[in-house]
Amino acid sequence: SAPALLLAEDAFAIADREVAEAMLPVVARLEGLLGPAQRLSLGEPGEITLWNDQRNIIQRSEAWAGIREWIDRENPAFAFNVARNLAFGSTITPAQVEIALITRHRIVARARMLLEGGAILCMPTTPFTAPPLGLSLAETDALSGRIGVLTSFAGMAGLPQLNLPLGSAGGKPVGLSIIGWRGADMKLVAIAKALSEG
Repeated sequence: SAPALLLAEDAFAIADREVAEAMLPVVARLEGLLGPAQRLSLGEPGEITLWNDQRNIIQRSEAWAGIREWIDRENPAFAFNVARNLAFGSTITPAQVEIALITRHRIVARARMLLEGGAILCMPTTPFTAPPLGLSLAETDALSGRIGVLTSFAGMAGLPQLNLPLGSAGGKPVGLSIIGWRGADMKLVAIAKALSEG
């Protein structure tokens, strides 16, 4: 029979070692519930690191298209990072959007193949522990990009993703995400509930 639990090795490879190792006991608990995990890659080698950039192209072009007339009319003030993202969105070409949409289509097809039959996918929620306060914008941008790599699969495919904050790395909490096919929201909640009670 098909495995009920899938483990995204390429997503684990992106996480800091201490985070990936902190997830192993959580994965073991999931395996106790769902059976042995099948280890696989979400994309070709190195591919998932590009997905966040493609998602940003779609999001920022849509954001710009949605409020450009309002911006032109009202000339509002924005925080620097919001203004920067909107400015970036204003420069995106239709060809760039088309490529990003093709990428999204490939992610949806891969997600359907893996999860439509009811399997659950797991991966680290974030690749690192909580960062210190007071980081510069450049530092937080870099961290945001790394998180985006791990959230782009479910985000681009329109899938429910639930964080299980059950790990600890360096004394800081870290989470394992479980992802299901569309409509599996309550199944994910039931898994989380079973783990919390187990």
